[in-house]
Amino acid sequence: MENKVMPSNRFWDEKWETLSIDEKAHIQLKKLKQLLTYANKNSPFYRRHFKEATFDTEGINSLDDYLGRGPFVNKTILMDEQTKNPPFGDLLTVNSAELVRLY
Repeated sequence: MENKVMPSNRFWDEKWETLSIDEKAHIQLKKLKQLLTYANKNSPFYRRHFKEATFDTEGINSLDDYLGRGPFVNKTILMDEQTKNPPFGDLLTVNSAELVRLY
């Protein structure tokens, strides 16, 4: 009898793991565009950040488009934002009353 160790479904999604690189890139791009659109629509900070960088969230047609010209945020920028507008800065995408847990 062969002893096979099968990954837990919690950590192994056969559908995702067996997709081609192009299929994964397509899904990642779709999710990235959704995330950028949501952040632009719902976060004053990201809306301002994208505008200052003349970054159009609709102009992303590949993952390389974003990695090559997307505006990035680092810890210093986030800390400055929170200092200007405590306690969350203009980073929230929901009303603070809707917050349940912070990390």
